Amino acid sequence: MNTLSKDYGFQDIIENLSRFWRDNGCVLVPPSQVEISSPMFHPICFFQAIDNDINTSIMYFQSQVSSKEYRNVSYEMKNYSFLKFQVFIKKQIENPQKIFFDSLAAMGLDFKNSDIRFESKNFNNFIFRLNSQSFSVFYNNIYIARISYIQSFGNYESNMTRLSITYDIDRMLILLQDSEDIWSVNWDKNNTNIKYSDIMFSIEKDNYDFIFDNCNNEFLFENLKNYISMSEELLSRQIVIPAYTTLLKAKYCLDILNFRNFIYSHQKINYNKLLRGLIDKCCEQYLSKKSKEVNNE
Repeated sequence: MNTLSKDYGFQDIIENLSRFWRDNGCVLVPPSQVEISSPMFHPICFFQAIDNDINTSIMYFQSQVSSKEYRNVSYEMKNYSFLKFQVFIKKQIENPQKIFFDSLAAMGLDFKNSDIRFESKNFNNFIFRLNSQSFSVFYNNIYIARISYIQSFGNYESNMTRLSITYDIDRMLILLQDSEDIWSVNWDKNNTNIKYSDIMFSIEKDNYDFIFDNCNNEFLFENLKNYISMSEELLSRQIVIPAYTTLLKAKYCLDILNFRNFIYSHQKINYNKLLRGLIDKCCEQYLSKKSKEVNNE
């Protein structure tokens, strides 16, 4: 396994990626304050994607809360994958693969002397109407990132392909420090006494226990229905962003209930359709409000 900078820690990867993409025209935005199953559903990213008048490219660090990640996970966390760095680019890039390789070099990964494999695996989502041509990126047979060319998002289709890059920070850390698991890697190269487990283990252990053993299904199901009702009420008053973030909370409840096999397949389909319809309304109201603002200027 080839590495360049084994002393790189979590903080160093985030700093290096932020510096690299800032130099390539991206603006750093805060992470979502709501649980999301994919960084792409971040409210800022979602509404940036559907707004043709906004050409700003963004980046952000995001914790991914997805019940799917827990299926094959143990506290050794060989497959641990929750912390992401998301880049969303709204401009044409002549050579996306080159700039991606340059970003790997900025983090300390030796891609020139390593086996880099791109595997076509489209990333789509019914609720958010996300359709993309995607490639999973493997570094020495370890998954490290997903590159997606977004064809449609929301109920909006752009005449310009947008580029999404989602970096798998956890696995990159394991590679850089040639570690057996994520918990023993250094958090910061300047302080090797602080391990990743010191910061993250208790958080993820409690999340794991909550998903598997300690969440109340009936309570989550009531929350799902309440969040949907709240979103409908907000949309009736054209309060779009809170309506969207409330739907993210509803989806979080639905994901856990589905993971725990609490709801039937037809219920899941019906709730997926309901959430999709409300997401569509968020898109329509957002673009309508933007159009009115422009016309009133």
